[in-house]
Amino acid sequence: MLRSSVFEPCHPFVNPENFYLGCVFDSCHVSNPAVECTSLQTYAAACAQVGVCIHWRNHTTICASNCPSDKVYKPCGPSEQPTCEDNPNEPSMNFTTEGCFCPDGMKLFNKESGVCVDKCGCLDPEGIPREFNEKFEYKCQDCICEESTKAVTCKPKACPPPPVANCSGPGFVLVNQTNPADNCCPAFLCQCQSSTCPVISMKCPVGYLPSLTVPNGKCCPELICEPKRVCVHKDVEYQPGSSVPVIDCRDCTCTNLVDPHTNLFNITCELQQCNEKCDEGFEYMEPSSDECCGKCVQTHCILDFNGTKEFLVQGQSWSPSKSKCEIHTCIKSAGALAPVSSQIICPPFQESNCDPNTVQTAANGCCKICVEKEKACKIVPMKTKIKRRECQSLQEVELPYCEGSCNTYTKYSELAAAMEHSCSCCKETRSSTRSVDLHCLNGDVIPHNYTYVEQCGCDRAQCSQSTLNSRKRRSYRLV
Repeated sequence: MLRSSVFEPCHPFVNPENFYLGCVFDSCHVSNPAVECTSLQTYAAACAQVGVCIHWRNHTTICASNCPSDKVYKPCGPSEQPTCEDNPNEPSMNFTTEGCFCPDGMKLFNKESGVCVDKCGCLDPEGIPREFNEKFEYKCQDCICEESTKAVTCKPKACPPPPVANCSGPGFVLVNQTNPADNCCPAFLCQCQSSTCPVISMKCPVGYLPSLTVPNGKCCPELICEPKRVCVHKDVEYQPGSSVPVIDCRDCTCTNLVDPHTNLFNITCELQQCNEKCDEGFEYMEPSSDECCGKCVQTHCILDFNGTKEFLVQGQSWSPSKSKCEIHTCIKSAGALAPVSSQIICPPFQESNCDPNTVQTAANGCCKICVEKEKACKIVPMKTKIKRRECQSLQEVELPYCEGSCNTYTKYSELAAAMEHSCSCCKETRSSTRSVDLHCLNGDVIPHNYTYVEQCGCDRAQCSQSTLNSRKRRSYRLV
C-alpha cells in the first residue's frame, strides 16, 4: 500500500522505500497482521509533517480507526485539541496528528474529561455536559449550572403536598410510598394488606359449602356459600332419591331437579294414604293435631282357649272354669300387651288336721284351706292384776280371753261380677260380770266390775281392711 496511489501524493516529499522494507520485514517475521499497520501509520505521520494529509485507513480492513461514537477519525488533526478551558490569548501549537477528535463545531470540555461539547458550561455529577444556567434534576435534587463558578450546584427538590388516595374498603391501608408520577416525591397510596382483613365466619346454611374468593378491585376475601347436590328439609340434608319425613301429611322424596331460587334440589310430595282397619285386640285412635294419620292401639290381650277367645284388658286375670289353678294375666311388656300364664301350686292339705266344719276353697278358687284344730277359736286362760288409775287389785285374778282363727276369705264372684268378702271373728259367746276390790295409794278401797269370758266361738262380722289383715285378736273388756 505504501507504493500505491493512496500514498502517491506524499512520495515526492517522503521516500517510502525504507518504510516499505520495514513493512515487508514485519509481515514476514511477525505473525500478527496488525503489525503491518505500524509501518503505514509511521509513513502517514511523516507525510503529515510535511503537510500531506492522507486518509489511508479507509483503504484497509486491518487498520481501522476504532473511534468511540462521540468522536470522529482525522488523519491530520491538531496535536492539542481545543477545550473550553483554553486561554484565547495564549498561542496554540500548529502540529497535526492522526487520531479521534471531537466533531466539527465541538470541543473538549477539558482535557481530563474527554467529553465533547458544542457549548461550554458545566459537567453534571454523571459527566453529562450542561449549559450555563441550565436547570436539571439529579437524584431528587434541583440543580443548575452556575456560569459564575462554572460548576453545578444542587439543593433538595421541593415536592408538592402528596396526594391522598381514597382508602375506605376493608383491608386497604394508606402507605407512604414514592409517587409513580414523580419518583422523587412521596405519595399516600392505597395498598392491600390482607393481615388487616376482618375474620370471616366460614359458616353456611345447611346444604351449602363455604368458599372464599377475592372480587376484582377488593382486598379482602368474601364468603360464598355454594350449593351442594342435596335437598334440605328442617336443617337436614337428603341425597337425591332418598325419602324425606312426612311434610303436611304427604310422603316426600328428594329429586335431582334444581330449585332456581335456592340452587338446591327440589322435594316432591304426594298425599299420604291412611289405613283405619285394625286387627282384633286393637282400636283405631284418631290422629292428634301434629299427626296425619291415626294409629291402631292395642287394648286387649287375646286368649284362644279351646276355640273360644277371651279378651283381657291390661291387669285383668282369667282362669278356665274347670281349672281355677291355671291363671292367665294380661300385662304390658316392651310397649305391647301380652298374656302371661301361671300355675298355682297348692300346699299339702290333710282334712284330718282341720277343725270340723272349717274346710273350704280358698279365695283363688284353687286350693282347699281350713282352720287347724290347734289354731281354732278357743278360750285362753290368763291371770293378771287389774289396774285402774292409781288403784289395783292386791292379787292376780283370772281374766281369760278368746284367741284363734275363723273362716275369712275374699274371692271373685262370677255371679255378682265383683269381689266377695266373708269375715268371722273369734269372740266371746258367753260371759259374766265379776267384781274385785282395788286398793288405792290414798288408802281407799273401791269395788271394780270386770267381764269374765266363759266361752269363745266364731261370729260373722262386717269385713274391713283391718278385719281381713287381722291374724290374732284378744277379747276382754274392763268396765
